[in-house]
Amino acid sequence: MASHLHYTLRMGLMLREFGARTDTPVRVAIGDPVPRAALASRRDDPKALMDFLRKATYELSPTPRSMVMGHEFESRYRVRDGGRDFR
Repeated sequence: MASHLHYTLRMGLMLREFGARTDTPVRVAIGDPVPRAALASRRDDPKALMDFLRKATYELSPTPRSMVMGHEFESRYRVRDGGRDFR
């Protein structure tokens, strides 16, 4: 919810969460590599690519998570850089 309100609030809450997690164990899940063809087929559709990657990432969790909880990359949520491509 906070991530949709204000960028500074989101960053502040992230720092707070990092502090709360310091010196505590973190569970990591590493899955199979994403096939190149799966990425190439979505190359021209950034939203489809992000949805695919989000779903693949969430599927790594031993406890199911809703994709609704993911970060929004729509233009209304982009930071002031305009969402430029920095490649």
